[in-house]
Amino acid sequence: MDINLVNAIAQLLTGIATLIVATFLSAQLVIQKKQLEIAHIDSNRNLAWVSRTQTQKLTLGQITRESFLRAYENATYGFDELNDTNTLRFFGM
Repeated sequence: MDINLVNAIAQLLTGIATLIVATFLSAQLVIQKKQLEIAHIDSNRNLAWVSRTQTQKLTLGQITRESFLRAYENATYGFDELNDTNTLRFFGM
């Protein structure tokens, strides 16, 4: 065989192999992008759930404490009924 023909065939095969690898890698990037979007959504959902759980725990802790419960009961009649200490307890400061 002529050496030029062998070189042409080798270059053609190398080009085809490069095209196959580039196609495979671009498909992998698309898959990775979809997985990252799903992970981002899951992360946001988890953050919202943890935040809500913490808020519920804090609220439950405040309501079950006797001092806060009195402040809460006084606040039902209006915020004017609260003294400074109970106002701070009521608003969680």
